[in-house]
Amino acid sequence: MDFKNLNLTSDKIKQLINRVSFTIIAILSPILLIYIGSSRMNTPNLYSMVQLEDGWTICRDGETKENVTLSEASIGIMNDNDVISISRVLPEVNSPSPCLSFRSLLSTIKVYINDELYYTYGQDFREKGDMLPKAYHYIPIDKIEENMTITIEYTATEDNAFSGLGEFYIGDRTDIENMYIQTKRMPFFISVFLIMFSFILIILTPALFSTGYKNPGIIFNALISYCLGSYILCYNDIIFFFTDYYYFGTVLEYISLFMVPFSTMGYLLFTGKQFDTVVTRTMMVIDTIFVFLVSVLHFTNSRHFNHYVIYMHVISLIEGIYIIYSLIKFIIVSKRNDTENISLVSSYFLAYGLIFLVICAIIDIFKFNFEKMLGSSGDLSSNISFITLGALAFVITLLLSYLFHCIEYIGSNRIKQHLVGLAYTDELTGLANRAKCEQTLVSLNKQNKNYYIISLDLDNLKPVNDNFGHLEGDHLIMDFAEILKNSFENAHLLG
Repeated sequence: MDFKNLNLTSDKIKQLINRVSFTIIAILSPILLIYIGSSRMNTPNLYSMVQLEDGWTICRDGETKENVTLSEASIGIMNDNDVISISRVLPEVNSPSPCLSFRSLLSTIKVYINDELYYTYGQDFREKGDMLPKAYHYIPIDKIEENMTITIEYTATEDNAFSGLGEFYIGDRTDIENMYIQTKRMPFFISVFLIMFSFILIILTPALFSTGYKNPGIIFNALISYCLGSYILCYNDIIFFFTDYYYFGTVLEYISLFMVPFSTMGYLLFTGKQFDTVVTRTMMVIDTIFVFLVSVLHFTNSRHFNHYVIYMHVISLIEGIYIIYSLIKFIIVSKRNDTENISLVSSYFLAYGLIFLVICAIIDIFKFNFEKMLGSSGDLSSNISFITLGALAFVITLLLSYLFHCIEYIGSNRIKQHLVGLAYTDELTGLANRAKCEQTLVSLNKQNKNYYIISLDLDNLKPVNDNFGHLEGDHLIMDFAEILKNSFENAHLLG
């Protein structure tokens, strides 16, 4: 058999599947994402709803600004015990049970209506010294009267707590919740997909290990998928639609974020020998120590998670540059040595997906810090759309990577079986050759098994070869082999 042509055919099939897969993903993914995120899937409001964006009076540090637009407020960074209050007249809305909705982060809340205390949040966390989680506030208002003034007072409970005020809505609570859900529809689907995919990988890991695929990288793949899914779910506050336990959602968000560099370096370490370097191991050790220490400090209330986000961003940027460099180097070297290692399609898919994810993460890190420190709307209005898109692309390439790995594994097994067959099979008759017979006898003797040997000699083969030619002699041998196959169907070995 011509194995060179076989390899060329296999490569052409892989290249064709590669191109078709990329084309399908490139066409369908944007269409699906645009459709999921479009307003065509939105549910119409039952009642009128108003976003309270303009007309606010903001007081901080004895300075008062009037008629302020919240998205342009530029309140600066709020540190521990800093107080800021905002107030405005409530507009009338067509709702039988109007509700004021807004979001807070690491701060206690006091809400006054016409200078009378109406609602409080977070004082119990503050007294116990616990980190005050971010929360959504839904404050029902019995009746909106003319010139009714609402005042909201924030008191930061941590340094570098927040730098923006977010969005305020008034309307029916069902409409407001539907609006939040609809704006978070795409992150919801992506995060649930990532988490479910991680569970599937964990379930399939024992089965893959039993087939000989004993690469711990699959566990880190599952961990990356879970951490990204949980982080997207919590950062976008989608988890708060399933539970009112805000502290759990906030802590899960920080832990998932801090675990992403660790799981990514772990995956890189076990991907291949080319990534098993001193730098990779050192970075993974640093990530492990970082996650452990910040967790201990947080749960002992020594210093909470939010203080370490900037350090995590610095570590992520350094490791992100290293990951991109390592993967690009791997791709270039692999393609240069393509004649020595052809089965790299699955590795290329995963490398491209991880590079795209890391680039998206770096963009969101810069964007978040810019909006927090220099942006007028602050960090409460920040989003992680790039990480969300990068995470989806990474998991899709991960799926394709395992698909191509299975194709390569099946193909290599078939070639291996064929080579083994050629090594132990007589080409003319299809029976076992002398090497196979000797190997079987040695094996049976080692196992102390009883067996019988029937030895047959084909008479008059030489006269047939001499009188009729070796071709007829070959026909005689093949016919005799067929007689043996039909006569000894249950034999352990025919040779």
